[in-house]
Amino acid sequence: MVLFESLTETIFCDSDKSIISLFEKMYEEFKTKAPGYEELLRATLIELIIRTLCKICVYHSKSTSVIIQACLAYIDRNYTSDLSLSEFCHCHYYNLSYVSRKFKSELGITFSQYVQQVRIANWNPAFCKDPLP
Repeated sequence: MVLFESLTETIFCDSDKSIISLFEKMYEEFKTKAPGYEELLRATLIELIIRTLCKICVYHSKSTSVIIQACLAYIDRNYTSDLSLSEFCHCHYYNLSYVSRKFKSELGITFSQYVQQVRIANWNPAFCKDPLP
């Protein structure tokens, strides 16, 4: 059973599916509620946190080129507005296809996936007109 795949792919690049497998393991343990399941859930949660932090450290430790650093700064400044890689390339006189390939190769995700992650990370319910129930 795959519960969270689209959510984890949206929020976090889980290419090796290690994060999703831990969520699934926790879900199965919770469903069966075998003796000692609470301790297994705690241990799995700790493993989930450790793996997530390791992925974040690896993700942020990659050295990025000047072009991609400029692109990331552009996203961080403008994530609340409509963003497009073509607009960034046009403003900075870069080749769209080159920057698109470079972005994917250096960060492991596409421009739009990165923008989506930034928007999710910076989401604030106070800014919503219609708050969730």
